[in-house]
Amino acid sequence: GPRGIGKTTLLLRVADRVREDPDLRLHWFPVVASEEAYRVATIGEFWLEMLFHLSRTTGEPQHSKAHERLRGEKDDRRLAEAALGALLEHADAAKRRLLLVVENLNMLFDDQMAAADGWALRETLLGEPRLMMLASSVTTFDQIENADAALFEMFLIRRLAPLDTRACERLWRAVTGRKLPLRQMRAIEILTGGSPRLLVIISEFALSTSFRRLMEDLVGLIDAHTDY
Repeated sequence: GPRGIGKTTLLLRVADRVREDPDLRLHWFPVVASEEAYRVATIGEFWLEMLFHLSRTTGEPQHSKAHERLRGEKDDRRLAEAALGALLEHADAAKRRLLLVVENLNMLFDDQMAAADGWALRETLLGEPRLMMLASSVTTFDQIENADAALFEMFLIRRLAPLDTRACERLWRAVTGRKLPLRQMRAIEILTGGSPRLLVIISEFALSTSFRRLMEDLVGLIDAHTDY
């Protein structure tokens, strides 16, 4: 889904649900990565990044020490094996599978990692039952669209659609405490494209003004920042 559609909120909510639900918590341990992983350029660095977030989640000294030790490893194959091994050791010790929550997967594979790294990840995810990945992407990308690429048919894909008029109205009411007529709400939907992030921003603007004044201010803002 596009930026602002709610991917990060959805992924974090799933991770929270896994932690809260007694049955899910019994079987799964979420490891949530940062929204941007600029330090990752190889498969070894990917598993090292996952180990870093595992150490932040558990707070256990052995994980932070393992991460610090492996940061100096120059051989990417050895780095990948050791970092992945540390993750799996935790899964065995906790007797739970690891749910790896990763954002912007398209950026990792379009801009940062090589095709060979995709094949290495595929081999691990297919062969290792202790791991599952929940990921977000701003757009589709070659590694999951191309039948010859490593991640083709590796993911169950859910596309996040823009909010419709009724959903926009519910979100607007949740932020402002006020209900707008659907005809006015339709104008807001068109203006924001049904983006939850933009809708929240505009509804927060509207907390202290009327709908008409809000629209006048927005028209003025657009006129001031649009080329003639």
